[in-house]
Amino acid sequence: MTTPTREPEIRYATALRVTLIAALFVLLVSGTLAVHYLAGQLVNPANPVKVTALRAALQKNAADETLKNTIRDEDQRLRQAYFSRHAFATEGVWLLLGGVAVLVLGIKGACHARRQLPYPPRHDIDDPRTVAAYGRKAVLAFGAVVAVAAAGFIVGLRAPADPAYLVRAEQAAAKAERAKGYANAAELAHNWPCFRGAGDTGTADATPPATWDKTTIRWSVETGLPGKNSPIVWENRIFLSGADEHKREVYCYDADTGALRWTRSVAGLSCQDAGTEPLTVMADTGYAAPTMATDGRRVFAMFANGDLACYDVDGNPVWAKNMGRPESTYGHAASLLTWHNRLLVQFDQGGSADDGKSFLYALDTITGEVVWKVKRPVPNSWASPMLITAGGREQLVTCANPVVIAYDPKNGTELWRAECLGGDVAPSPAFADGHVFAVNTGSNLAALDPGAKGKVLWTAQDGLPDIVSPVSDGKSVLLFNQDTATCVDAKTGQKLWDHQFPAAFRTSPMLINGTVFVLDITGVLHRLQLGPTYSEAGTSALGEAVETTPAFVGTRVYIRGTKHLFCIGK
Repeated sequence: MTTPTREPEIRYATALRVTLIAALFVLLVSGTLAVHYLAGQLVNPANPVKVTALRAALQKNAADETLKNTIRDEDQRLRQAYFSRHAFATEGVWLLLGGVAVLVLGIKGACHARRQLPYPPRHDIDDPRTVAAYGRKAVLAFGAVVAVAAAGFIVGLRAPADPAYLVRAEQAAAKAERAKGYANAAELAHNWPCFRGAGDTGTADATPPATWDKTTIRWSVETGLPGKNSPIVWENRIFLSGADEHKREVYCYDADTGALRWTRSVAGLSCQDAGTEPLTVMADTGYAAPTMATDGRRVFAMFANGDLACYDVDGNPVWAKNMGRPESTYGHAASLLTWHNRLLVQFDQGGSADDGKSFLYALDTITGEVVWKVKRPVPNSWASPMLITAGGREQLVTCANPVVIAYDPKNGTELWRAECLGGDVAPSPAFADGHVFAVNTGSNLAALDPGAKGKVLWTAQDGLPDIVSPVSDGKSVLLFNQDTATCVDAKTGQKLWDHQFPAAFRTSPMLINGTVFVLDITGVLHRLQLGPTYSEAGTSALGEAVETTPAFVGTRVYIRGTKHLFCIGK
């Protein structure tokens, strides 16, 4: 009689052991991935709670180098942990799939071996040591594979991801983030997103050098086409625009070195590109007077002929359009402003308010589509809008002849208006201590209460400027008309003093930590102290004519001269 073979029992027992181990391995990997996912939510750099709090503290003390280093270290730690866990999760998923595959094969093998068992099942296996040996070998082989995979899995959890992978992943994440959304208030205050800094209020928090000379000029670089627009800054990028009668261009420079990162030509938008007669503007304004704006993800540039273009910060085109050939004495010159995911354009034109050609626009920053627009009862003007918070809400304040009008930036609803201006309005308003200060030559300097429907608190007529915007600390208001500065009391409008300088001014002053910084047209910086008497803290010569307002970011100052872009400071 032939003794039945014991191989079916051996195969069946082996398949059962492999299946059991594979099931335990799948449970282990699944649980580890679940714990890893929950832990990863605490180190997501897209929601850096600790870093956000540290940055808010830095806004109050921008010179704290220790705090800056702490922010950099914490941000780097978050990113390394995040991308290490991302790499670990990817490897874990592959291990999980491998474990599931082995589990499925084990189950199928057990089922197949079971069908080959004798019936009824045999229990009198002749050599149990042989069966045990087969089982041990199978279990040890599979266990070795699992051990090696698990060791690599755990090492992947504890070890930092490959630096090159981190860089690639971080770049991809940053690019995806820039493609959507917009910067928050803390980011805007930390950078220089528009004319006169965040909100265009005339004040900023920075720590520029008190004086400068050849040793403090970090770099200078020749600029492209001419432009009267001021530089804007986002992180390590500086943006300018330039234009002449036939060409319009946007430039991006490296803030650390001055190297030109990219140049983009704006063409094919306006009627003059089709061969019609180019727009003629006065030399005092030029073809690129509006200062650009950024929401931290995209940059926006507008020109005298109404061309408006949007790029991401790397120079990739997003959208472009022409707002219409402006009917304006000097060409369009009002600077751009962003609010959340809206680009705000004050497009005043026409010889009188009755022409009905002036509008305020809010465009979607991602698509360029008009979200809302409101008609403005004013003729052409060149003042830039200003964003403030007053009366418990955000307000977009605009100046033109004859009114100052505040709007809700969300939907364009008019909040209040005050009739107090006249003439060709070019100076932008200022904001301090809860009051708006609007001014233009030949009319008034008016103090308005935006929390009381724009109530006119007082008007004054001393030293009224025709170009330069005012600045205030809430106690005094400083005006620049040609070569003369006039200071008035912010509570009453009474003149406190005036002073004549050797050269005229075309750049707007900025109030930085209690000191007024202003450049005359020869490129000499004047540092003034606001108060009941004239007080000048010192001067510094740049060595080149200047007609634009500097950008103050951290310990640096970026200045656009008539031919060069300068970086001053550390």
